[in-house]
Amino acid sequence: MYYVVKRSSRLSIKIAVARDEGKEEGLIEGENKAKKELALNMKNQGLSNDFIAKCLNISIEELNALCAL
Repeated sequence: MYYVVKRSSRLSIKIAVARDEGKEEGLIEGENKAKKELALNMKNQGLSNDFIAKCLNISIEELNALCAL
């Protein structure tokens, strides 16, 4: 009985960790999607890459990579 409880506890911990990692990945993906959408909208309004990068708190290289996706 002790073995089953211990094994079940480890499994529960692994599931909780995987769930937390999935949530974190989803949040990061959502942030990147929002940044891309904002960057493209700002570019369409004729704003400079420097201004957009400063507003989004990213480098010019990151901006170019983001808009290329």
